[in-house]
Amino acid sequence: MPRRLTEDDIRHLIGSLDDIHNSLRNAHHQDKSNVYRELRLALTYNPGQNKISVEAKPDADYCGVSVRVRGSTQTDTQRGLRLVGAIPLA
Repeated sequence: MPRRLTEDDIRHLIGSLDDIHNSLRNAHHQDKSNVYRELRLALTYNPGQNKISVEAKPDADYCGVSVRVRGSTQTDTQRGLRLVGAIPLA
């Protein structure tokens, strides 16, 4: 059974996001691409809307989600999750 995160664990994780953000901002574009691929992120620029579409397909093993879908023989965990959003650019 996975261990629960403590409040200190969560604070540490959130605090480390600034370091990750700064590292990615200053990284070479090929390195960014490799990171996004490993994270299973797809970013697509839509110039007409001045937005970046973001699609995330995290591994089911990391999400811990198992939901039965009526009429299907697969669970969401087997198929994996798909999260989609758009970020407007300033």
